[in-house]
Amino acid sequence: MPADRVDERLVYRPDRSWPVWVTLTFPNGEPDQTTDGFAVAWTREYVLVQVRWQVEYYLGTRSFWVEAGKVSRRRIEPSRRGPNPEQQAYARPQRDWRRVE
Repeated sequence: MPADRVDERLVYRPDRSWPVWVTLTFPNGEPDQTTDGFAVAWTREYVLVQVRWQVEYYLGTRSFWVEAGKVSRRRIEPSRRGPNPEQQAYARPQRDWRRVE
């Protein structure tokens, strides 16, 4: 969607972007693509999403204005952390630790 259809006076830009699922529709006949991204701004009708985008030999990002009906919130689960801190204490050298040769 052309960005000039969005009235900048009505755009809300939050401090932090929101994780979303977005369905991208391309005019050249490619099939619709649902991907994860982040909503960085929105109005009542449109959402500016930023998604990962393959550019030649590297993965970059690209922003699209899409209709709000093609965007839904997603939840990011916390990443799995290592062992709990109590177990890590046994793996670290302790005070007065000496190497045995």
